[in-house]
Amino acid sequence: MKRTMLIILVVLLLGTGCVSTTMVRFETNAGDATITVEGKEIQEHEGIRLSNAAWKNPDIMVEAEGYKTYYGEVEREIKVANAIFGALLWPFSWLYVWGPEAHQFIVLRELD
Repeated sequence: MKRTMLIILVVLLLGTGCVSTTMVRFETNAGDATITVEGKEIQEHEGIRLSNAAWKNPDIMVEAEGYKTYYGEVEREIKVANAIFGALLWPFSWLYVWGPEAHQFIVLRELD
């Protein structure tokens, strides 16, 4: 019984780890937008690593020719691996449970 529990514990530790960032990709209905995340400019479909920390919620700005500039925040989701790990073994993982969604789709409004 002890050996089985030890194996389960090792699998959990190796399988979940402490994931503190997420690779996030942005897409818009404009097709060729410039996205600014925390002051860093990226192109649409280009990835950027963002923190899963509960206190981090990056501001974004999206610009595309013929569309109004969008200002907002990154959409967030619960990170299941961190929630399980935090519930079972390491409570501090709860600080990294609410992180950014990996795929962000932003709808831009056309200029009048």
